[in-house]
Amino acid sequence: ELWSLLTAALASEASLLAPRDVGRAIDLVTQSATNQAEHGLPPNLVTEANLCNWYWLAGHWEELDEFLTTSALLATETSLMAKVAAGADHLLVWAGLRERRLIEKYPGEQAPALPGMAAIEQSRLLCASLSRRDHAAAVELAKGMIAAELEMSGVNEDLHVYWPLALCAVLEADDMDALRELLDGLAPYQDKALPLAVRGHRRVGQALLDMRAETPDDDAIVASLEAGIAELAGAGSLVWQAHADEDLAAWHLSRGRAEGAEPHFVAARATYVALGARDWLARLDALEAGLPARKRSGG
Repeated sequence: ELWSLLTAALASEASLLAPRDVGRAIDLVTQSATNQAEHGLPPNLVTEANLCNWYWLAGHWEELDEFLTTSALLATETSLMAKVAAGADHLLVWAGLRERRLIEKYPGEQAPALPGMAAIEQSRLLCASLSRRDHAAAVELAKGMIAAELEMSGVNEDLHVYWPLALCAVLEADDMDALRELLDGLAPYQDKALPLAVRGHRRVGQALLDMRAETPDDDAIVASLEAGIAELAGAGSLVWQAHADEDLAAWHLSRGRAEGAEPHFVAARATYVALGARDWLARLDALEAGLPARKRSGG
């Protein structure tokens, strides 16, 4: 019983820590899983689902691949695990790690969402829409997902997982009204009230919107992106830090500052190569070469 309480305490601490330091959260959950295995305790499926999301954010994609394979067994016990694993599998296709899902279909992934699982289900559907490049569907799902998460849990739990996915959806659709709506949802919160990762995501999103102004404030946009990159790095959100580096590189390049863009191209490219994110790398290479390509930002 004491080991069960210790395991639960580690998992709870990890959930609170993840939006601020996802690497440390992964370490705590790994320690919790070791305690479970050593003392014959059953796995905590909520914790397992969190770990799936955190592996994605931190760029631990080799571990994520292994996890997705083993999760097929866990998924037979709960639709929660099935939906989260399916979403991550779709995201790896979207990034270009592979052309099709590792697991064709998890048992339970299409089961009706239980009460309290609205954001999880919309996230799964959003990830599928991103992998299919279905922009219109992705935007509507993104808005519903963020609204559901804010209503259910506020900013301190899984918003750091969902918000950057929503940001990607509205950027790929080039829907600035939807981006304004996402930012409006965070308007009631001062910076100090937001976990580090969410704060960084908001700065990046605001900078991307400000790029579309009739007379963009160049200094403010650069400062916001630089601050967002630093906050995402501090939170251990490697995947989204690289995207923000790409955004800043694109902005510098659009202003004729190739030297300013170069370190951010280098940083984003290093991450995309290490991850094996071929589609993101192709987008980056085309952007740097001045070729037509899908762009995240309005730069």
